[in-house]
Amino acid sequence: MTNVNFDLVADALNSAAGTNYDASFLTELGRETLEAEWEFNRQAGFTDEDDELPDFFYDEALEPSGNTQRHRAAEVNKHMRELLAGK
Repeated sequence: MTNVNFDLVADALNSAAGTNYDASFLTELGRETLEAEWEFNRQAGFTDEDDELPDFFYDEALEPSGNTQRHRAAEVNKHMRELLAGK
């Protein structure tokens, strides 16, 4: 997702749930979620190959945009490892 307004999302969450989170809460929640998923997958024995989408995602254009998937699992996982290592 791009062009995210974390303040807007935090305000909406606070209004709906009666909480008092600031925008940094969303970033930390996202990081903790990705770390938990990454660790679960590691313990379950999943590999980069298990993350790869079927070929049709890369070969068949999605209407009406005509776009196809651009990112392979190895590239995404490389960036994920760098992100999580940088904490």
